[in-house]
Amino acid sequence: MDVNSHAEELASDLGVDKEEVKADLENLLEYSVPIDEAKQSVRRKHGGGGGSTPTPDAVDVGEITTDNDGVTVTVKVLTQGTRTIRYQGDDLTIREGEVADETGVISYTAWQDFGFEPGDSLTIGNAGVREWEGEPELNLNDSTTVAIADESVDVDREVGGDRNLVDISAGDRGRNVEVRVLEVDEKTISGRDGETDILEGVVGDATARLPFTDWQPRPEMEPGADLRIEDVYVREFRGVPSLNLTEFSTVTPLPDPVEVAEDAPRLSVGEAVDSGGMFDVEVVGNVLEIRDGSGLIERCPECGRVVQNGQCRSHGDVDGE
Repeated sequence: MDVNSHAEELASDLGVDKEEVKADLENLLEYSVPIDEAKQSVRRKHGGGGGSTPTPDAVDVGEITTDNDGVTVTVKVLTQGTRTIRYQGDDLTIREGEVADETGVISYTAWQDFGFEPGDSLTIGNAGVREWEGEPELNLNDSTTVAIADESVDVDREVGGDRNLVDISAGDRGRNVEVRVLEVDEKTISGRDGETDILEGVVGDATARLPFTDWQPRPEMEPGADLRIEDVYVREFRGVPSLNLTEFSTVTPLPDPVEVAEDAPRLSVGEAVDSGGMFDVEVVGNVLEIRDGSGLIERCPECGRVVQNGQCRSHGDVDGE
């Protein structure tokens, strides 16, 4: 994409500095805002107006591709999560989740609060389409119209963000989980606003275990606590899904204990590969080849160091485990 040509066109139309316009465009494109929407946003910022944009024809969710510039859809809201991102030096609150009709499911990002909730049936007009995690995603901005649909949209999909840990995937937004806290560590990191205290650890339920990061350290997040955590988003960290708690997440103690699986879920090699990444898994398969220097290892029962030829570097002759 030639940003320079778009910037020259806008600068000429608006009578402003090309480099300033180019910087505004590049900031928007970093968040995968479609170029046409980015140009409209820049026009509005510099007083040029967004232009008259006709409402696109209605389409089914299953027909949407990243080739669409703008779409109108009638859908049911399945999930919604809220978080803050840093945009052009300012903190901006966005809403994210999934909507669906009878033909499919698609994720969305709303750059302002349109006031809808999971379970609402909506007609969304002039929504942009961008690529997110390799799939099309609806982009709801100030050119988008949102209204309650004339009729309820019936979908064979679960409404709400409740999930077992085994069903959590990187990229999920607005998820709710009921878990037991298994491990917690306090850390201080260098964040965008300087040093920041966070909590990192592991939570579990009857289906799996996953790592978490609490960006607003909460006293409830302590080992052994049984909790319902609402509105988390999921990032990939070291190849596995990781729960992220923000200032919008809520943590509520549960009256009953959460059952935690003692053993990791057992998967075939194909299932493990198709999962896209798991934190704690037992893989079943046939060993076809072992590279030189690879294989099963034994560790010292005293210090945990790798044992070679029955010898630990710190404790000498040991029975490895």
